[in-house]
Amino acid sequence: MIFKIIKKIFIFKPQKQLYEIKKNIRKDISINRASVEKRNKLAIEFIKKFKDIYLVDLKKVFCNELKCYAVTPNKIILKSDYDHPSLEGAKMINNLIITEIEKIETKFKKDN
Repeated sequence: MIFKIIKKIFIFKPQKQLYEIKKNIRKDISINRASVEKRNKLAIEFIKKFKDIYLVDLKKVFCNELKCYAVTPNKIILKSDYDHPSLEGAKMINNLIITEIEKIETKFKKDN
């Protein structure tokens, strides 16, 4: 079996980057949305093969049309480190999950 080594395309160093935001050296902490979509493409295609698994697209929380943010231009901190949401990011994810569950329930009720 061949393993492909994937380098991290986004390094989030909270102390340094948040300091730069505070001093207005940096406007946001973000990554190109296309890079995120490319990185997640295979996993999403695999999950979509299963009938009863629903995806919650976190790009709705972290991304606009061009960028995905750890810290937004209005200085909302969405991620606490590379892999974990901040409290605000977690609240937004929670709201998105609830919205998606409500959509599934509504669809289920219409189909039955």
